[in-house]
Amino acid sequence: MKKKTILLVCAAGFATTSMMKYQIEGALEERGIDVDIKTTTVPKIPYFLDQADLIVTSLSLKEDDYDIPVINGIALLTGMGSDVIEEIIEKLDLEAS
Repeated sequence: MKKKTILLVCAAGFATTSMMKYQIEGALEERGIDVDIKTTTVPKIPYFLDQADLIVTSLSLKEDDYDIPVINGIALLTGMGSDVIEEIIEKLDLEAS
């Protein structure tokens, strides 16, 4: 199975995405799931779409605007992100290795 790639998107592409990345990596690692994670800003999304399988964002993005699923990851920043992690696993059809 090809390794899945998650694209994290926020306004500046630094602090918020770094926090989300930390949460996602830790939660997936605990489950034995390995993914690639890339970070970017909204204007640069098109440059990453051909590499990504899922977008997780702290912003208000419409899934209809992209050919891949979009998940709101704001809960990852509040420490209440377990539902987001489960949604990531479900959307990417991931399982522990």
